Amino acid sequence: MVRALAQSPHSLDGYWRLNHALAEGKLPAKLREQIALVVAHTNQCEYSLAQHVAQANQLGLSAEEIRRSRRARTRDAKTNKALSFARELAARSRDASIQSLSEAGYDQAEIVEIVANVSLNVFENHFNDVPQLAVGS
Repeated sequence: MVRALAQSPHSLDGYWRLNHALAEGKLPAKLREQIALVVAHTNQCEYSLAQHVAQANQLGLSAEEIRRSRRARTRDAKTNKALSFARELAARSRDASIQSLSEAGYDQAEIVEIVANVSLNVFENHFNDVPQLAVGS
């Protein structure tokens, strides 16, 4: 994906900047990866899903945690709220509400970062769904 994205240095730069900025944010790496999993699952993007399953494995998530994350059904209620919101936002559902995130204990900065992570992953999904770009032709 990065090789194909590099065909536009400005697009690659924007992608890397947002990716790196979010890595420095308030959300832990595990939650960011779980968001990537639920978004790829929701968008049925097999390429992104495979990539994020591998990254989740590297972060120490078990196969069960990965399966549960993909469906926003983890054992942690707070995480489930974030993943359910991410799923609804990725699906462009009107059910996506920040109220449930606030009630779960996420502050405004974390909510903004959840939205930004969903957006980054939707971009990845759409980019990877364009076969001509994915192969770099």
